[in-house]
Amino acid sequence: MPALKRKSAPKTKKTFKAPRSSQSSVRSPSPPPPPEPPQCEDVETDDNVFITIMNDCDITLQKNGNTCATATAAAQQKLNKNFARKDESFLEAFVQHVETYTDDNEAFVSLLLPTTVELPPECFSQADSQLQDSIIKLLLQCEKVQPSLIEMLLKKMPLYSENETLQFKNNPLLAGNGQGGIVNIPRLILNQMRWINYFVKPNEVAKQLLETSSVMNAQITCDIISFLPDVLMNLGDHSSLAKDLCEMLNTGSGDIAHAVFDAVANMSVSDETAEEIQELALSYLSTAEPEQIFHATKFLLDTCTSVEVGKRVIMALRPHLDYPELLQSFDSEDANIKLMTKRLSNSVFASMNSKPHIFQAWMAVIDLLTKDQWLPGDLIASIQLCNVLNVQQRKLASAQLVLKFKNALISKSCLTRCFQETAHILEDHHKCICKISQTLLWNNDQRLKIVASKVYILLLLHLDEGQRRDVLAVILEHIGSVTSARPLEVDSALKVLFRVARERPEYLENYFGSLCEMTEHLNCMTLQQVRLCLAVLSIMSTQVQHSNNNKNTEDVSCQVEDRLSSFTSSKVNIEVIWTAARFISNALNCDDEDELMTQVSTRLKTLNFHFRSDPNLWSLLFQEICVAAIGNEGYAKLSTSTIKQMKKLANDKFTNMISREPSTTQHPAQLDMTARFEVGSSSVRTICFSRSNPSHADNNILVSLCRFVRSVACLETSAEKSVVGFKWLFDHPLLLHDERYEEQECFNELKKIEACAVLDNLFAAINWYRELVSVFSWQRKDGTAGGSGGDDEELSRDVMRHLSRVCLLQSRVMRLLHKSPFYYTPAALDDSNHYPTGQKCSVIKSQVKVAGVDDDDDFSCVGLTSTATSKKSQASGKPARKPAGGKKVKESSPSYGFYAYNEQTCLVELSLDVSGLLRKPLQFGEENSADHLHLKELHLLLSDVANKMTHVQKRAKSTPFFGSRGVDVSKAFIKLDQVKTDDFYMRLIDLTPNLCTHIDAIVSKLSSDPQQREDDEHEDPYAASQFSTTSRKDLLNNEVVVRCYQYICDIFVKITAWIEANDNEGTVFLKFSEAVSQHQKDATQTNAVRNLFSYVERLLQHLSSTAIASSVVKLLCNILRIIEKLKGGEKRSRFRKIICKGCDTILQKDWSMTDTGPASSAMLASVFSVMLETSIDPLETVEQSLKIILCGIIKGDELNPFRSEEEEELVVYPCATKQNFNLVHMRCLEELVKESVKIPTAKSVSSRANDVIDLLLRWSESVKVFDLLIKVLKVISNKNMLGPTFKLSQAFIDNFMKKGINICEMMFKSSQEDVIRVLKCLQASTRQLQHLTCHSKVTKDAALTARVPTLKRSLETFVFRVKALLTLHNCHQAFWLGNLKNRNLRGEELVSQAAPSSDENVSGDDDDDVLDHSQSLSF
Repeated sequence: MPALKRKSAPKTKKTFKAPRSSQSSVRSPSPPPPPEPPQCEDVETDDNVFITIMNDCDITLQKNGNTCATATAAAQQKLNKNFARKDESFLEAFVQHVETYTDDNEAFVSLLLPTTVELPPECFSQADSQLQDSIIKLLLQCEKVQPSLIEMLLKKMPLYSENETLQFKNNPLLAGNGQGGIVNIPRLILNQMRWINYFVKPNEVAKQLLETSSVMNAQITCDIISFLPDVLMNLGDHSSLAKDLCEMLNTGSGDIAHAVFDAVANMSVSDETAEEIQELALSYLSTAEPEQIFHATKFLLDTCTSVEVGKRVIMALRPHLDYPELLQSFDSEDANIKLMTKRLSNSVFASMNSKPHIFQAWMAVIDLLTKDQWLPGDLIASIQLCNVLNVQQRKLASAQLVLKFKNALISKSCLTRCFQETAHILEDHHKCICKISQTLLWNNDQRLKIVASKVYILLLLHLDEGQRRDVLAVILEHIGSVTSARPLEVDSALKVLFRVARERPEYLENYFGSLCEMTEHLNCMTLQQVRLCLAVLSIMSTQVQHSNNNKNTEDVSCQVEDRLSSFTSSKVNIEVIWTAARFISNALNCDDEDELMTQVSTRLKTLNFHFRSDPNLWSLLFQEICVAAIGNEGYAKLSTSTIKQMKKLANDKFTNMISREPSTTQHPAQLDMTARFEVGSSSVRTICFSRSNPSHADNNILVSLCRFVRSVACLETSAEKSVVGFKWLFDHPLLLHDERYEEQECFNELKKIEACAVLDNLFAAINWYRELVSVFSWQRKDGTAGGSGGDDEELSRDVMRHLSRVCLLQSRVMRLLHKSPFYYTPAALDDSNHYPTGQKCSVIKSQVKVAGVDDDDDFSCVGLTSTATSKKSQASGKPARKPAGGKKVKESSPSYGFYAYNEQTCLVELSLDVSGLLRKPLQFGEENSADHLHLKELHLLLSDVANKMTHVQKRAKSTPFFGSRGVDVSKAFIKLDQVKTDDFYMRLIDLTPNLCTHIDAIVSKLSSDPQQREDDEHEDPYAASQFSTTSRKDLLNNEVVVRCYQYICDIFVKITAWIEANDNEGTVFLKFSEAVSQHQKDATQTNAVRNLFSYVERLLQHLSSTAIASSVVKLLCNILRIIEKLKGGEKRSRFRKIICKGCDTILQKDWSMTDTGPASSAMLASVFSVMLETSIDPLETVEQSLKIILCGIIKGDELNPFRSEEEEELVVYPCATKQNFNLVHMRCLEELVKESVKIPTAKSVSSRANDVIDLLLRWSESVKVFDLLIKVLKVISNKNMLGPTFKLSQAFIDNFMKKGINICEMMFKSSQEDVIRVLKCLQASTRQLQHLTCHSKVTKDAALTARVPTLKRSLETFVFRVKALLTLHNCHQAFWLGNLKNRNLRGEELVSQAAPSSDENVSGDDDDDVLDHSQSLSF
């Protein structure tokens, strides 16, 4: 280093001046003079510019530490004064001398280190320190020398790039720094620059800093880059510098990324530059390290200034926030990567939480994602959005996430991967996730409940102990709500615990005590809930026992047993289910088969002691084993070896219970018993009488035996994959009473106890055979039953034989019920009830049924139409039978005993597999064949399917109500409740070709039946002289054929209604259409939908009853709605014309000879509704229909609005009468209101005159039809018409005031006559409505009077709107008040003195050019 050039020093010593008393740093008013500094060899005494200035400021330069005789603030002021008087040459010389002086490292470091102030201690305040600002810091605050001095310092920084740290042991300021005198000179330089309050040339300094950073190491470079925003002070546009910084991301070290992003984020740049920088940052993400990804993401989110920018950035940023992919793409330590990804997600969450536009941008991006675009990172972001602080934002995000789950946009794999691989991120949001799951679980959508269960399972499986405790508390809270109106919430929560207990029981081991508290709610749980609850407790008790090394093995189980009650409020046997649950859990944990068999034997010995020979307990136990054999949600699935052992045991138990020798003792009811239907060595006694009441069969034993046979068959199927080995049950005879008791004469002579015993026996036999038919009708995928080969044929023959017996016995029971002289009510069967009950069925009673049966018929359709029954009674000369007490039997609509929905409670439910028998073709002959269905079997199967469809519809509309009184019909369909709605309808669609085949056979039978031709020739087809006994049987069979026809049509109607509601893509409808087309052999068109419509259209030519006619037109209407829905709402004119023509043809037919009046009225309502719905012009159809009907039923009446057209040749609707005209009138009003709602407002159409005229014409037509419907009330006004008229008329008038009156105002000047015509027509209707309100007061009808105020309010509002319209167009003189006289509905004046209703009249003056007298308006 070159030596400093020194000048000659004076001989005398240089002394320091005392500090001024005015300095703020000195508290004493008269401080003593400072001592004279000691003489040191290294004190700079040279007389150059730099040293001179320093001496003038009382600063002594020393290599081992500079000193100052005054406070640095005073020295700073002296420096500024000295530099203010100097010129540029002096300043350049000063900086040059400073640079020369700093060539010595020790001197340079001394300038950078703090200066020591040499003042007495009493001169310092408490806030002051003896060490104050360094020399460099003082100089940098001087604006004159600041730029040159900074340039000099930055030139010196590269000199220390290779060796940044130097050691200075002699400097007292560095000796005590703990680093051994080591100091980092570049960082020390930067620290001095950080204290600059104001940069004279910030842009030049920034460029110099950036150039200097290019040769420094990464750490110093980061410090320099981080210092740039402080230098620029956010003044001006720094786009160029920001771009240069971003270029360093690609050329420099990766360690400087965070400094670059932080610096650029604090610079002012243009919008174009900001977008370019964001693109550079996004491209940098593809090659960045995890730490740099965090900084880049934070920068991108921080630089988003609007929602649109945020959407663009977030959409590009999404792939880089896929946290599972980030975890797999780096090879660092697992803990570090997880920590970095969590830090990254927290940064994203912080931006959502603090910046509303970022929240909105995330919401918009997530809303646009499709199912294929969803990533685990998107799901995490959506969850974070639901956990922000703002309540409104949180609600919006939660609703969005629920909607995504509801639309199935988030796949199961995405959800699972999110929790499995990034649980460390979600653990901070576990409470928010629990709240989201609660919302999903409380929703009525079953798909959302499944998602909620999945989320709860993932939370329990992948979160830590602390978070798992919180999640478990929420799940137990769900279980505690068992008494609320959301029972499915409990099911889902229990399924979650069951799943976790099966997969990871150790996760729940520490919470066993909390889980035991679930037993407090067992009393309110259903059977499925009890199964799940006890299964969880049994699994956990086994786990706790194994964890305790098998110590106190029974203590844990006893702890649970002590909490259990005997039965729930729904009569579920808790003891049996707990026994089964313990057995199943032990079997699952036992790997050794021999040890398992030993446990089974030991357990069964204990059960034999407890259960003995109770069929109810054993059947319940084996039912639970069957649930485990199937692998249902109630238990874990058992192994095949365990199932085989249980099957053998169940088979033996079942055989011992049902195979008994015929009893030699006489029947309790004094009846002779006999083996029926078959003769064998042993008998199956299914008829077990109660010990407490020997006169009645014990239905509980019957239910137990039916449950037993189902359980054994299920175990047989699970073990052997077939029930062929179990078909020995078919060979056993049935022990019943002697058949002679079923004859009419013998039955009437029986005592009440004996007659009831006969009916009990028949009911029990019916239910036994129904159970056998269900058990042996299981299906394979191809729809065939049983095993294969000969066994299959033999099994099918046995099933058909038993099905025929069911039909035979049901027919006989209904005949005996009808002829019984005693009051009898069968007991309702309740297979869900585990506790013996004696509940009676109030639906079927012997004395209230009207059945058209014949004494000699083994098969008849019970409950035929009351018309047929009455005609037969008249033909035989006998009066119709009356019930006891002489009360008149009310004629009702057709009631089919044992086939109606409400009558299924006393019968064993047929499984859904039985419907597979409909695949067999129909045979009308008497020959028995296992390959064909007879009429009676077809009727039974179709009625069962129809009842099941009714139950499925009711199940979908409402949730089950617990605790209801009386007989619960839903309990008659327990097996059906285990089948999903979609699966149920898809199985029926698979049967569609077979049902179409049955329709063709039925239509062919009805077309060729001679009885149909005789009906046209004979006025009374039921005359006794016309028919023999054979003819009467043919008549009954013909009624059954018609009923089967109607069942199939109703089934198709319900299938298409379900397709319309659930099939949005049309795939199911196409499958249904193809199934119908598959049946048609002569179908030449390739379009399956057209084939379907053509096939149903042909049915219009073969309508045997009004019910069939209604079903066929409803089916056509459903098909039309589906087609138009799939076509985007486009109307299909051709199909609509076909349906309307068919409806018109049906209405023109005379149904009086085939159906009763109520049936014809029901048909009129349904067919007329379809005709209006499918009409191309509904208003024209309404007007034409009213003309036809009114000219037919009030022909010649002077008040008939169509009196002038009565002479025309019009068609006639014979089914329309004055009694049922209210149905037509109400439907016309509904259609009119619907059409008025469809008319758009004037603002919604273009301003062209033609468009507005079209609207006026539409309102003109609507008002014309409305006036016609109101005028009809003068002629026909039964009570059923007035109520709907009040309601619908008000709706129409309100719609007119909302839309029509504005159009009248717009068109008044240009189309004055048309507007007046509309208002005048509506004025006549409103006047009649006023008379209608008077009529309601006169008749004192409370229901009608309640509607009067709202209607009058609408009428008055209409009057004032008309007044405003006339005033607007300078016609207010034509408006005055008036009184309407009280009149009846026919317009006749009433003599009543009641106060007349005041209203306003509008009329024109005689000489008025706008309104003449012929256009007067009065209201």
